Amino acid sequence: MIRRARAEDAPAIHALIHRYAGQDLLLPRPLADIYDRIRDFWVATDRSGAVVGCAALRIWWHDLGEVRSLAVAPDAGGHGRGGKLVEA
Repeated sequence: MIRRARAEDAPAIHALIHRYAGQDLLLPRPLADIYDRIRDFWVATDRSGAVVGCAALRIWWHDLGEVRSLAVAPDAGGHGRGGKLVEA
C-alpha cells in the first residue's frame, strides 16, 4: 500500500535512506530533517504495515518539483513499489 507518511514513520524512512546513503547511492538525510519534512514523504508498506519504501516530493515552483529520497528495501523490491511511490 502507498500512503502519506506520518511522524511515526520517520525512523523507518531514515533507516531506508541511511542504508543507501552508506552505499553512496542516496544523499544522507538527518532524522530531524525527515521529521521537519514528513509532509513531503510518501511510504510503501507491506502487508503487516511495515514501511518498506519511501519517496519525497520537493516543490520548487508552481510547475517544477523534484523526487527525493526514493528508496525501497532490497527484500521488498521487484513489485513496482518504487514506481508507485513516484506516481503518488
